Amino acid sequence: MKKILLLISFSLFPVLLWAMGGNKDSANDIPLPEKNYSVIITDTQNVQTTASRVSWEGKIYFQGRRGDALATIPFEKIAQIDVNPNAVAPPGSIATKVTLKSGEAIQLYVKATSKTYGETSFGKFEIYLRDLQKIIFN
Repeated sequence: MKKILLLISFSLFPVLLWAMGGNKDSANDIPLPEKNYSVIITDTQNVQTTASRVSWEGKIYFQGRRGDALATIPFEKIAQIDVNPNAVAPPGSIATKVTLKSGEAIQLYVKATSKTYGETSFGKFEIYLRDLQKIIFN
């Protein structure tokens, strides 16, 4: 009986290690899209960072609530995104103003914990919406 339990334990050990996922570095897991969008990101401390291969939650569009609707705006239409943390917004969301290349401005409410990702001259980059002031698309 002890041999059977020992055999089962050794059989399950590699499966358990695999399921734990090992020691992953989150910087290696940053989604980088095939299409290259370059931006200048300004955070809440007024630090500007130039980034390329930018994505929002791994996608190349910005998405948020506009009234009861979910609006999706492709990056190729966006000139700038301004974050307004002081505006009234639903719980867990932040008000943003998306200025399109056409000049039209659209207000969206976006999840505060959503992230933008990209590459910089010094490595990969990620930042929460709640830590952003604005993003200017080049």
